[in-house]
Amino acid sequence: MEIITRQANANRAAEHWALNYADDLGLSNDPFLIGPGEDTDSPAGIHKRLVALGPTPKPADIDNIIGNKSWTTGQLQCDECKRPAKATVEIGGQVHEDQQSSTLCVRCIRKALALLEATL
Repeated sequence: MEIITRQANANRAAEHWALNYADDLGLSNDPFLIGPGEDTDSPAGIHKRLVALGPTPKPADIDNIIGNKSWTTGQLQCDECKRPAKATVEIGGQVHEDQQSSTLCVRCIRKALALLEATL
């Protein structure tokens, strides 16, 4: 289980960016080393800019570098009620892994708990 918030997503953005783009680019040991004059909007350049933000970047800074909010707002919608949430819990896997999991908001978790308690 893992708690998901915009900040938690922002904290993992550089790592997840590297995981998503390393294979596609056929990169090796230090895939994101870019030299002077290289494109800072390339996947390698974006990764370098994300890493430069440090371990707890502001979600808005991640959004600005990537150009959209998908990397900081991902998994902030409940799989049960389909509503957006400020925080969710992913059950059954690790964030962004290829495992079956469900992302639930506090309202649906409370509903599930009430159903369980009613049957005990």
